[in-house]
Amino acid sequence: MSFTYRVGADGWFDLLDRLFQKIATLRIGCRITAVKEKMGQLRISCNNADDQVLSWIEEARVESARTCQVCGGLGTFRILPGHLAATLCEADAERLSKPIRQRQVLEA
Repeated sequence: MSFTYRVGADGWFDLLDRLFQKIATLRIGCRITAVKEKMGQLRISCNNADDQVLSWIEEARVESARTCQVCGGLGTFRILPGHLAATLCEADAERLSKPIRQRQVLEA
């Protein structure tokens, strides 16, 4: 899966698990080819998807737009410092908006 290193997507794993379980029940030749985040929402690509699978994928995308990527709680779309787009709850947005500490260079 492709997610930003700073935000991650642990909060979306239950959503993805539910989607994949639904797809598995159909026993069709559908193959997930990509799962990534774009503009704070899940993007899922699937080969040989029928209308039912495409509908479930769209439902997952819509749900991801209101689910915190980090904790799975209620989230909203936000732009973090550095122009990083993410769907986050208030607490995770505040935490991720703080500057990343710079590594100190140790001199020999």
